[in-house]
Amino acid sequence: MLEISRNGREPLYHQLKEAIRSNIESGVWPPNYRLPNEFEVARRFGVSRTTVRAALNDLKREGLLRRRPGQGTFVVGPKPEADLARIQDLTTGLMALGPGSAHRPISQRIVPATANIARTLNIPPRSKVMEIVRLRLERGEPILVAKYHMPASRVPDLRAEDFTGEAPYPFLAERFGIRITGARTWLEPTVADEYEAKLLGIEVHAPCMLIRRLLEEDRQPVISTKMLLRGDKCKYVISWEQQHQG
Repeated sequence: MLEISRNGREPLYHQLKEAIRSNIESGVWPPNYRLPNEFEVARRFGVSRTTVRAALNDLKREGLLRRRPGQGTFVVGPKPEADLARIQDLTTGLMALGPGSAHRPISQRIVPATANIARTLNIPPRSKVMEIVRLRLERGEPILVAKYHMPASRVPDLRAEDFTGEAPYPFLAERFGIRITGARTWLEPTVADEYEAKLLGIEVHAPCMLIRRLLEEDRQPVISTKMLLRGDKCKYVISWEQQHQG
């Protein structure tokens, strides 16, 4: 279970939301699981019921939870996946810098892997992982916030400012010998919570696109990325070309 840090930069409700999301996505709380009541969730995580309510409301808006009158709050479950053609280079392109663009470090810390991150990276629960959060700006205006998780043992002495000015994947390959041989990418519409909206300079619950990416080295996961893009600043084009035989 993800621990709530009162010394971190992320608000408590946002940390709690990610802890609950981790339980859902890792299968600890499967579809149709009935959540404990607000008082019990608050007791387990050591937060107020107001904090619990804010986290649950955000997850309901995202479609991960559903309130059934007179019964309680239930897990809806992960959304179905669709494999999109030629999407593998999307996040690399998003993080590549062009004229007028920049990256701004937000935070960096070594944290114990949550159940979901451990499962994603195929490492033991609570293993040490490097977590880096940074902002992408275009002409001084934030357009996306990215969060990276990677096993701390793979990136010793990494500092967030080390790759502020460039796309992270080529840098990590050159600096630490991480050789990316495969990737999976997921896209889904969502809305910004209060913490994300503040970073991006948008209204709370403004529409955004959530992009998750898992990079692999010889079929072993090495970097997990979560990016939230402003819906009013980005559009997505997916190309497909039929291959002719003969």
